[in-house]
Amino acid sequence: MSKICPKCNNEWPDEFMVCPKDGTTLIAKPQKPAGFSLNLGDANAISGGVNMSDNHSVSNNTVNTTTSNVDSHNVVTNNITQIEREKTQEELKHEKELAFREECLKVYSNGILTSEGKRKLDDLRYRLGLDENTVNKILSEVAKRSERKSSSLSPVHQITYNNIKTAIIANRLDLVGRLMAQLKAMVQRYSAEEIQFTYYMLQAVLYPKECTEEYESHYEDKYWQAFWSSIAYRRLGNIEKSELLVADVGDKWTDTIPQENVFVLATVNALIDKDIDTAKSHFDNISGEHSPYLSNLTTCLYTLIYGDTLSSEELKQMQKESVFYIKNLFAEINSYNLEQKRLQAEAEAKRVAEEKKKLEEAEAKRIAEEKRQQAEAEAKRVAEEKRQQAEAEAKRVAEEKRQQAEAEAKRLAEEKNRQKEAERLAVKKKQQAEAECKRVAEERKQKEDSERIAEESSKQVSYVMKCPVCGYKAKSGKFCPICGTKLTEQISDRIAEESSKQVSDVMKFDPQLMQPYIDKFGYLRKLNATKIAELKSVLLAAPKSNYQAQFLLGQLYIQENTSALNLSLAYDAIKTASEHGVYEAGAFMAYFYLYGKVIPQDLDEAERRIKIDEDFKKNPIFVQMMVDLFVKKGNAMLADVWKSKLKKLK
Repeated sequence: MSKICPKCNNEWPDEFMVCPKDGTTLIAKPQKPAGFSLNLGDANAISGGVNMSDNHSVSNNTVNTTTSNVDSHNVVTNNITQIEREKTQEELKHEKELAFREECLKVYSNGILTSEGKRKLDDLRYRLGLDENTVNKILSEVAKRSERKSSSLSPVHQITYNNIKTAIIANRLDLVGRLMAQLKAMVQRYSAEEIQFTYYMLQAVLYPKECTEEYESHYEDKYWQAFWSSIAYRRLGNIEKSELLVADVGDKWTDTIPQENVFVLATVNALIDKDIDTAKSHFDNISGEHSPYLSNLTTCLYTLIYGDTLSSEELKQMQKESVFYIKNLFAEINSYNLEQKRLQAEAEAKRVAEEKKKLEEAEAKRIAEEKRQQAEAEAKRVAEEKRQQAEAEAKRVAEEKRQQAEAEAKRLAEEKNRQKEAERLAVKKKQQAEAECKRVAEERKQKEDSERIAEESSKQVSYVMKCPVCGYKAKSGKFCPICGTKLTEQISDRIAEESSKQVSDVMKFDPQLMQPYIDKFGYLRKLNATKIAELKSVLLAAPKSNYQAQFLLGQLYIQENTSALNLSLAYDAIKTASEHGVYEAGAFMAYFYLYGKVIPQDLDEAERRIKIDEDFKKNPIFVQMMVDLFVKKGNAMLADVWKSKLKKLK
């Protein structure tokens, strides 16, 4: 017995399992039984009017039917006859299809259609009276679902796949196009995840329409097909279907696929939409915990989103690693970015030219203004000389008149002053008399107040019996009822507590005095030993209820030294401030979680604490912490991103 390839129809020895030419699974060579043959391409073999003299029985979980073919009308004579008369034609057809499908599943249970299995299907198809299209559809679906797949590529296919990867890296689209048919056959033959990823990636990037059409006709859920089909729909402008697949990617494979993949997908879709802000927000959630097949894609995303933060050498290297995606998937957004940079450069050149023009115009205006001012000054000088001469003469005449008028006015004024002096002396005598009366009255009042206060003070003093040991105050008796010690008579004074208190000479805490010590974000600056000692005395004098001062004192302990005692004091002070509403203190608690000081290390809590401060990306303290955070997490890429941000801040 020999086998044939259903694709190329070549015959091969029975020991062969796959076609040496195209890798298709071989099937047994069909044998024509007497009087009947099932040929999926032969419409004459599928007819409901064939007369047969023998009986055939089919048993399965759905239908148990015995059919006696007497004539072309297929009269049924068994126990099911009465039931079938009561059913609709559609119901009967559905039951027959189920019976045929279940038998197909049995025949294909091992992934191979034998001659015996083919004969059974031929007989069953005839007995059920199914049409050719229905049979072909059921056989195709079952065969596809029953096809045996291997995760390991054959040596020949491994070479082919290596050529495909090389072509992708070099952006050899001509070679990729020639190898796509082979890659499609490999996807049908092998279950390796990398093969699935590469095939559907190439479809979405190079043939998005074909990608969506194949997805809509697929028989099973495939992760990478759904992932890249979302991108294909996006490129075709079908945002609704694209977003539905984003939801599927995030929900259906939660147990087997890294969930960070969905942020990569969302970032790609946002860039296709030219929504840079949304793309950044999605990309910032990518920490490297995604499928390894997405590494080059995430590198490409980084260059498109944060390329302006990289050096020219770094950008060139990262673009080299992702040239396929840049030139094919993101060609439009890359052109958009380049256009934006061109427009920015043109705007900058225009601005420089405008500034230069303004400077030249200003210089010309300045020179003209100087000449005008010089001419005006000369004219003003000549006019001023004439004016001064005229004024001098007028002044001389006026001075003579003034002196005469003054002499007369002086005489009249002296006479008037003499009258006023007499009136002033009279008023003064009256005021002196009134002041004397007032002084006498004040002295009398002060004397009365002193006598009253002395009397009240004498009333406030009393004698009580008090135990010299335990301090018990007794109303009567000679011995303490508590400890038995002899009571003594002591003076009890009622003095107001407020009057006995003295203002401390220690410098009080004043927020305004802290300005030289804190930065623009409200955190302690880097201080020398002298400044630390100076500020420490001020903060220790502040009330414990001043939680802003407690927050600064905690930072000061850390700067002073990192001994176990200082770190413990710092933690208590900063934690107290955080619990009482100082949000900067809540953010600074990240220090203890990040470095595992005083409390156990918790990197996730450290990151959450850092982000409490809305300006953390602008604060060198927290940017340094983000660098250390991703170093500790082992994410070198994001650590470098934050290092570049730190360089800009410094």
